[in-house]
Amino acid sequence: MTYCQEYYRKHRETRLAEHRVWRAANRGKAVEYENARRVRNPGITSYNSMMARCYDPKHDSYKRYGAMGVTVCDRWNGSYVNFRTDMGLRPAGMTLDRINPYGNYEPCNCRWATWSEQNKNKRTK
Repeated sequence: MTYCQEYYRKHRETRLAEHRVWRAANRGKAVEYENARRVRNPGITSYNSMMARCYDPKHDSYKRYGAMGVTVCDRWNGSYVNFRTDMGLRPAGMTLDRINPYGNYEPCNCRWATWSEQNKNKRTK
């Protein structure tokens, strides 16, 4: 095994051990963490899904959102920083919900809600 391969193996094992300790200490908390490749945040998944539902015709839910005229406000469109400033970190076990299911994604119409709260807040057919 070359020096580089040995160094990488030891470094990787150390990083994995540190990450396991961190995960155990922060399990269930809405926190940000940084690893070697990217910064993860519980809210970024919600933000990316919101944008895809409204603007990506290939997304499974586009027909129920973007095709029906649901849009994202100008402040949030293309700016996760503004979205996070208005909504805060996503609490554990919560998802992004529109208070008025006929309205757009905007600060006055969005909240973090549980799945059961979201199931009670649907469009009528």
